Amino acid sequence: EQIQATFFNKHVEQFKDKIQENKIYSFQNGQIKQANSRYSSIKNPYCITFNSATVITPLAEDDNIETDGY
Repeated sequence: EQIQATFFNKHVEQFKDKIQENKIYSFQNGQIKQANSRYSSIKNPYCITFNSATVITPLAEDDNIETDGY
């Protein structure tokens, strides 16, 4: 299942070089809240917002994880 995750303003700059496409990460300290369907095409009632307390940790590759193309 998919969920929308968002970084705002300075947090985009803080994390943009730490995340690469097709890599696996653990995200900690995000805020889960109800999604606003006006701002998301993902059909999940919740979304995650990340901030300066967020910790992103790279994980080992795992061939059991499926990928979706958009």
